[in-house]
Amino acid sequence: MRSWSVFSIALFLLCVSAWAEWYPGIIHTHSTFSDSDRIPEMVMEEAARSGALFVIITDHYEQIDSSKSVRPDVPKKDFGFENYKKRFSGVPTIGDVPVPLVVITGAEITTGSSHTLALGALSFKDDRFLKQNTQQGVIDRLNELGFLPTAAHPHFQCLSLLRPWGITRYLYDKKNANGLCGVEIFNDHNWKQYTQTRDWYLSLLSGGNDVFVTSGCDSHSGGEPKDVDRWTRKTWVWSEDWDWTSGKLIEAIRKGQTYASNYGASLENLNYIPGFKVQEIDRAEFQFTVVFEKEITSSKTVQIYRDGKLLTESIHQYPKGLKKIEYFFKDDQVQVGKHWYVVDVEGVLITSPIKLRIKQPFSRSTGSGKILFCMEDENNVPFLYTINPDGSGLAKWMQWSYYYSKPTFSPDGKQMIFSSTILKSDGVFLTNFIYSMNLSTGQTKRIFPLKEDYTQSGNFPQISPDGKKVVFEYQRYKPLWLRKSIPGYSTSKDQIPPQRIWIMNSNGNCAGLLNKKLDDLEFPVWSPNCKQIVFSTFTSLVVYDLTKKVWYNLSGQRWSDGPNQIRQEWSPAGDWIVFMSSDVAESPGSYTHMWHDLYLIRPDGSDRHMIVGDVRYIDDLDWSKNAREIALLLNNEYMNPSSGCKLEIVNVQNPSLRRTIFQTDRSIDWLMWNTYNSN
Repeated sequence: MRSWSVFSIALFLLCVSAWAEWYPGIIHTHSTFSDSDRIPEMVMEEAARSGALFVIITDHYEQIDSSKSVRPDVPKKDFGFENYKKRFSGVPTIGDVPVPLVVITGAEITTGSSHTLALGALSFKDDRFLKQNTQQGVIDRLNELGFLPTAAHPHFQCLSLLRPWGITRYLYDKKNANGLCGVEIFNDHNWKQYTQTRDWYLSLLSGGNDVFVTSGCDSHSGGEPKDVDRWTRKTWVWSEDWDWTSGKLIEAIRKGQTYASNYGASLENLNYIPGFKVQEIDRAEFQFTVVFEKEITSSKTVQIYRDGKLLTESIHQYPKGLKKIEYFFKDDQVQVGKHWYVVDVEGVLITSPIKLRIKQPFSRSTGSGKILFCMEDENNVPFLYTINPDGSGLAKWMQWSYYYSKPTFSPDGKQMIFSSTILKSDGVFLTNFIYSMNLSTGQTKRIFPLKEDYTQSGNFPQISPDGKKVVFEYQRYKPLWLRKSIPGYSTSKDQIPPQRIWIMNSNGNCAGLLNKKLDDLEFPVWSPNCKQIVFSTFTSLVVYDLTKKVWYNLSGQRWSDGPNQIRQEWSPAGDWIVFMSSDVAESPGSYTHMWHDLYLIRPDGSDRHMIVGDVRYIDDLDWSKNAREIALLLNNEYMNPSSGCKLEIVNVQNPSLRRTIFQTDRSIDWLMWNTYNSN
């Protein structure tokens, strides 16, 4: 619970006008006007100490006018309808310091085993229609009087020695709740009672009812062990022009501009305001931060409901130990039209409905797509395979070659470009040529070099997203008669020429050096806007700006120092680069350290952070087309040839949701997901 010093109160009074639009308050608490041992001044002070900016008092309606006869110790001024509002009209203070606390006198009305809160800023009086009436009758009467009838602790029950059968039950009659305005989500509920209340709230919304959420403090005595936690249960109200009057506060609640929180949790930067007014938007994207008063001691689940149904793809789980949760979700499956959403941090926070009218859907090209990879079949012959991101639909596409590189596809999906190792008949390495394949006819032609020249080598070609250019690794070998070659796929170490970065048109014309300062860089990958290329050096990530003709070292290390940083890919929007890195430096071809970490970094080098740590040898990776997930190829053959390979999917927002979609004892060379766009 927030603790206030005299200095912090004074600072609060100076700054309160600059607060954001969300205002925390206490709803549902009691005083000596019913069954609490706190006089009104103590209730107001406790609310202010908790950090609340408003409090709605809800003493038991049946006891307000009779508490003196039931409890002789109650002061004369603390009972009776004539005194109820008057006693709470004083200026709230903490010690001797006044605080800006809006105080509203409502009530809690009992009908059988259910309790209904009367939230409103009206003067209370004895009303025979609110006494000895049915639940539905009370709801109807409160609506007539202008109050907001709200179901209090609708599924609460606990053990009690003072009740028949040892159980206290306050169960709301769901069949007689027409006209209900609000549901109290949090009270002294256990987990089952909380989920029952949440599901009932969602069913009310699904039935076409405009219902807001509140959180119930329900404090009766400062001596109870749970009382400290009760004051952390807040109802947050959003208001555009807070003027510290009860009327505008109630009106904001009436519009559904609330969320309910438990254990001192709060929302920051929520991009949609809950409420019953429909907001016109192009696409549904949710972004917000959940803030906790202290580190959470257990994992938390954040999820979103649309039209009453849980969106499974929105579920993100966060580990214990956090004080802040950053959340982002893009609903790219929603149809055009009117929908309502509820944000739910299970057991901690829930919003009133967020009503949106979607004007246009997400492009279907941003869907999950298929994953393409190269794997040996049962006869050890390489083939290209496709598979769905959920692990279903494994299909063999076409035969590949041991000597072909990972391909790159033209934007229209009709052309595939790749490099191939060329060997002599005795197995001696000659060079690498670049080829183009027409996927409609299967016809292949060499595009680099245009004339057969075994002194020139092109490898790892990457076609630009607009299909106009190809960037590749270039090497120039000595003529065959001057080489000191050895049999097999290699040359002697002293004969390996320096590596350059070349660029050419996609048909092979106009091939030439990109920039002489980019020597020894590898694995070029285009940015989605075709303006930048990211490279790796086994120790650094380097971004080259084709417009400014300058390069940036993202790692801040020399190209020959530091841990390995390779297998990089741009996100579909170009706002992130994912790459794998080992935590020790190692030379190319050395596999002494087989554990890798997965990192994200901005193209300007900022916000570098690890999303998955200590993964057993990541051999390749790629983004999903919607940028929510990353596919990994884990190749354990380097450590144990019999352990095989597997494909895994990592959720970018919640890496703990990592899953294996395919595992085999065969060899897999590479994978593609976002960069695979062939039909």
